[in-house]
Amino acid sequence: MRIRIEVLAEDLSEADHTDAELDEILRLVAGNPKTSHEILNAVSKQTSPSVLQEVAQNPHTDLGTLDDLLHDPRPQVRAALTSHPNVINFVWKLVADTSPVVRYRVAKTQGLPEHVYEALLHDCDFNVRKRAELSLNTLRQAENVLVWLSDVFSGRRKAS
Repeated sequence: MRIRIEVLAEDLSEADHTDAELDEILRLVAGNPKTSHEILNAVSKQTSPSVLQEVAQNPHTDLGTLDDLLHDPRPQVRAALTSHPNVINFVWKLVADTSPVVRYRVAKTQGLPEHVYEALLHDCDFNVRKRAELSLNTLRQAENVLVWLSDVFSGRRKAS
């Protein structure tokens, strides 16, 4: 699929303003959960980090496009992948990312398996380790509450 957008401007300052508006339009299109994966793939060819971050987070972005974004040179684009609903498909690539910004965002992401946070406990970056520890503790506390509730509702334990 090819998309052609033409920007017409009378002078350079108007062209800069128009480019900013185009970037905002593409960002809104990429962030719309109703945007098709074909359009998201086409929009992902843009170079604007804000547009690519929206593509990375959109639930309709296909795995091929997400894999391309995993190789973007900007950490903020790769970090945005942690918000994609299918992050589990490529979480280990993000855990091994060279940027502590990306690894920190993985450690901060809720709902990942316990072993992902456990792996990040050994990260070389102090902030990543601390965030992984916090996420792991939160996950374990939630599991303990679920076990307690299960026991209460099954009659194995009295509520206090």
